[in-house]
Amino acid sequence: MIEQRRLLDVLKGVEVAGFNDGRRSYGPVKCFRAKIAGRYPGAVLAIERTHYDSSVLEVIAPVNLRKVLGLKDGDECSVTAYLGE
Repeated sequence: MIEQRRLLDVLKGVEVAGFNDGRRSYGPVKCFRAKIAGRYPGAVLAIERTHYDSSVLEVIAPVNLRKVLGLKDGDECSVTAYLGE
């Protein structure tokens, strides 16, 4: 999985520029459409500045994935990223 996560760094994705909100700055991010647990739409993120190493895949979704999937820190679930779209 680490090699797959690193692949996100070299692919195009949808780029979101970094910004500053007056209190802190946020670096740029690339987003890739995804399906989480074979069911929920979302996106995987390739974040330039993050607290995590490449063993962690950062995911966002319009639903609270922790709640609907019963996840806790360190849990695993399936994620399919659509890299060519």
